[in-house]
Amino acid sequence: MYVDGIREGYVGVNLRARPSTESQSLLVIKNREPVRTTKGPMQGADGNLWFPASYNGKEGYILATLLSAQRPAPPPVRLIIKNDRLDVDAAVEYVGLTPDGAMDVPKKWEDVAWYRLGPVPGQQGNAVIAGHLDSTTGPAVFWKLKDIRIGDVVSVIDEDGHKINFKVTKIQSYFDEDAPLYDIFGPTDKSRLNLITCDGSWDPKAKRYDKKLVVFTEKIS
Repeated sequence: MYVDGIREGYVGVNLRARPSTESQSLLVIKNREPVRTTKGPMQGADGNLWFPASYNGKEGYILATLLSAQRPAPPPVRLIIKNDRLDVDAAVEYVGLTPDGAMDVPKKWEDVAWYRLGPVPGQQGNAVIAGHLDSTTGPAVFWKLKDIRIGDVVSVIDEDGHKINFKVTKIQSYFDEDAPLYDIFGPTDKSRLNLITCDGSWDPKAKRYDKKLVVFTEKIS
């Protein structure tokens, strides 16, 4: 079995002393690490299914939803868009949701952020990566994203060093309340990567832009 923590929004997975989320953590297992399960799943006191498991010489329990029979897809580490109009080569942060339920944003102006609660770029589904338009001191990583064109290539480098290429299929600007969240984040039988940044006019009272620019891409290799 393999630890599949990012799928569930975790950076690491706890090996617990007993089958409960309230139990003592014996150690943290990194995402994608192989572990040996010693028996089938059992129901813990908290109502969840747990696997008795062995890792790094310790015996304990791992939440069943954080294990997969297949090695999880390696997460993205860099986003690259290079042509005569754009020169993006950015590190990828991993983000989840803000307290109000929106996708979080990268901490650094020069980084982009992958929505880790969705698919890994290159897998089936709508993977999403966001980046800032500008910063408190000037342009940020997606300052020139508006110059991207249909047919341009967007590349992702994963943790194993593999390069996954996507072709731009659609570019659209939406007011926040009109953004088609299902098309951006929802299920699809394609392997897509959608890029998001700010657009429109700056609202000094709300301290945000009133639109989002969304670049839809589809995997080509």
